[in-house]
Amino acid sequence: MHQFLKESGTPENMRLWHDYRQTIAFLHVEFVKRWRQWANRNGMLTRYQYTGDPANPINTCGEADIPEDAPPFNTSAGHIFGKKLISAEEYTWGAGHNFKDYLDYYRKRGDADLMQGLNYKVYHGTPFTPLSEPWPGPMYYAGGNFSETQPFFKHIRYLNDYFARLQLILQESKPNMDVLMLWSIHDFWNMPNVGGYNWKQPFVWRNSNSAIEREDVKEKTRAELVKRGIQTDLCSDEILIERTGLEKGMIRSGVLTYKVLVVPETKMVAASTLKSIEKLANEGGTVIFIKSIPMAAPLGIPLVQDQSQSTVNLEEMAKISKPGGSGVFIVANITGLFDLLKQSGLVEEGVPGELLTLRVNYDGRITYLIRNNTDKYLDLWVPLSKFNTGGNQVVVGNPRIADLALAENRTNPHGGKLVHLVMEPTELLTVTEVSSNEKWQNTRSLDYKLKKTVKAIGGSWNISWTDYQGSTHKFVTDTLKSWTDWPELGLFSGCVSYQT
Repeated sequence: MHQFLKESGTPENMRLWHDYRQTIAFLHVEFVKRWRQWANRNGMLTRYQYTGDPANPINTCGEADIPEDAPPFNTSAGHIFGKKLISAEEYTWGAGHNFKDYLDYYRKRGDADLMQGLNYKVYHGTPFTPLSEPWPGPMYYAGGNFSETQPFFKHIRYLNDYFARLQLILQESKPNMDVLMLWSIHDFWNMPNVGGYNWKQPFVWRNSNSAIEREDVKEKTRAELVKRGIQTDLCSDEILIERTGLEKGMIRSGVLTYKVLVVPETKMVAASTLKSIEKLANEGGTVIFIKSIPMAAPLGIPLVQDQSQSTVNLEEMAKISKPGGSGVFIVANITGLFDLLKQSGLVEEGVPGELLTLRVNYDGRITYLIRNNTDKYLDLWVPLSKFNTGGNQVVVGNPRIADLALAENRTNPHGGKLVHLVMEPTELLTVTEVSSNEKWQNTRSLDYKLKKTVKAIGGSWNISWTDYQGSTHKFVTDTLKSWTDWPELGLFSGCVSYQT
């Protein structure tokens, strides 16, 4: 069998290989499901990290209580399967291998995951001390260092409070999504550098970023949608076949509804996926293919493919579907996709290239997390399509200082509202619409003063610090530089005061 599968290229070998991969994938998902059922019966929750997953990670993440690892697979699974917690192993392979991470680095990197829907952080890299090692014990060089010996340890509560405020919103919210995008695994099962017909390498994922590292065109399409503020989840063939249908003109997948199903550039999908897509379109759903309709994967023995009729039907439907309505559409590229989405009522939100947006339904209100993705101050009128065009107030929350303020807003001629925001570099704010008669503890107006200038402070600096023995040290300098360049400080680790 081993030797037979190594001889790739024939249809018979392709079908045998797909059967082999499909069987392993099914068994793996079933194992995660049974593991969760056993754990729940014994009062425990399961957390699943999909490194080394032989199956589509959306399926296996969906069968755990807490899907974990980098988005978008675990966040999509969490949304579709209705998981309250979506986790990540944060801060592995951080700013450097020499313990160069710092609190604001953790904040920026944590923001990136929050903006994709992760709502439960696990700091990775906390040092440990085995009995055979003196304190603080060995530290894993590729992880963060959150030990009590870190100079920033006494201040880490501020970072924790910041994340806690944002996680509270996400954990108590329901996602408010636009696009369901098929991420079929069958293309990966045909890539030689992933496993191909190599019996010794049955797994799809070397690590959790395999899809991105291999420049997967499907992930690029999703990233472009997210960049433009179009809220997008991924689904698998199995989810599309077993958990997706039409409900009041919307595409329901699991516990959420979406306006459009997008099939990015894909060579092959499960045969039943094409039938499910055809059924969705016939019932009034909107399905958009990029470039072409994929072929049915070469699964099953005897060696037969009888899906040509499904593909032909989809192609015929695409010829008669009218833009702005339901049916099947084929577009040539990502530009064509956005043109068609706009005709279907889905418009860009935020400011692509400068702002990143995440939209949720929090306490019955549409709420946005909006992040300045630049290193400059921004003064913008931001289009937010899901806000009402009436006279409702817009409340801006600053999770860093737990502050609320009212923002200027006006009706957007293209739908929704334009909200006036001033944001510091890399700042993340929450933006919520409330009715005009609701009272808020803080009703002051948002401060619109831009900090456009930097004032240099000259003169000498008084440097002082207290060592671990309690002795105070001081010296004066006219030039600020790295501690390691000052003999007085040398290898000191702790807090230093600078005064001028």
